[in-house]
Amino acid sequence: RAPWGRNGNISVLSGYRYDTTVSVGSSWYQYHVDQTGSTFASALNYSNGLPNANLTWEKAEQLDLGLDARFFQNRLTFGVDYYNKQTKDLLFDITIPIELGASKSTVNGGNVLNRGLEFELGWKDNIGDFSYNINANFTTLHNEVLSLAAGKERDTRGDASSTNYPIQTAFEVGYPVWYLLGYVYEGIDENGNYKLKDKNGDGNVDAGDMEYIGQGTPTFTYGLNVNLAWKGFDFALYGAGVGGNSILPVLHRTGFKNHMKVYLENYENGIYPHPNATMGEYKFWSSTANVFKGDFFRIKQLQLGYTLPSQITRKVAISNLRFYVSLDDFFTF
Repeated sequence: RAPWGRNGNISVLSGYRYDTTVSVGSSWYQYHVDQTGSTFASALNYSNGLPNANLTWEKAEQLDLGLDARFFQNRLTFGVDYYNKQTKDLLFDITIPIELGASKSTVNGGNVLNRGLEFELGWKDNIGDFSYNINANFTTLHNEVLSLAAGKERDTRGDASSTNYPIQTAFEVGYPVWYLLGYVYEGIDENGNYKLKDKNGDGNVDAGDMEYIGQGTPTFTYGLNVNLAWKGFDFALYGAGVGGNSILPVLHRTGFKNHMKVYLENYENGIYPHPNATMGEYKFWSSTANVFKGDFFRIKQLQLGYTLPSQITRKVAISNLRFYVSLDDFFTF
């Protein structure tokens, strides 16, 4: 298989960013000069930014190369796919000269790459009354920003947490989309205080020392399916997992008293300073000390069932009757 395709995404143009509303004075409409807040000298206010009639929708181009194989009378199945997807013409707000009557304008620019491999492996067979099939899959993902709009070096947002932490998410060339931009934790000094990396070496830890400390996008995902059957009994297991992503807890809010158990354990092990030394310290909670691996594997479903023989159920006008017990999202590793 070697498909190639291009798709467009028009939803990014919502809000009429290729056009704009103009408010005059304090009102959307100025019916006459005597209207409250309106004068002939009222300044035009492009509330949505300077319009850009040349805006286009985003475009996504994807190439897939795949191979499917079957062996031993279809008992063994194997599949591998390579995918390469580039999303182009992303929308960005750029700063424009104030003489144009607005502070910003939206332009097309930027390119994001998603590339990886997908593997599938399965085996099924029968041994007398016993039948089974096992399937596994594994997918890798390389996510990277290849380019931004002209004049744009990094786009940041303060949405990495719902607190006042200085940590941000960033959209920057050479990095995954919206990675975590924060401080690097370097341990405890001789006075029992936490230490952060002085990246630029100026002797002062501030916003200029923030760097990549994690990402929300997994670098790989995987799954497992197992189905067994024997004389009316059946068993099913389905599990899925991810890896390579980071998690930023945002529990530390009112009074910074909502600590998780891991912080106490790290204090007792000498990894973190005393909780009193980090209470209210936003930089500490915006560092790698508060970023954890997001890897997990979850048993999404465990199910055991039994189907009554049809010669029994037909006597009571039931074509099929199955009893089962199930555990859903019960185990996470």
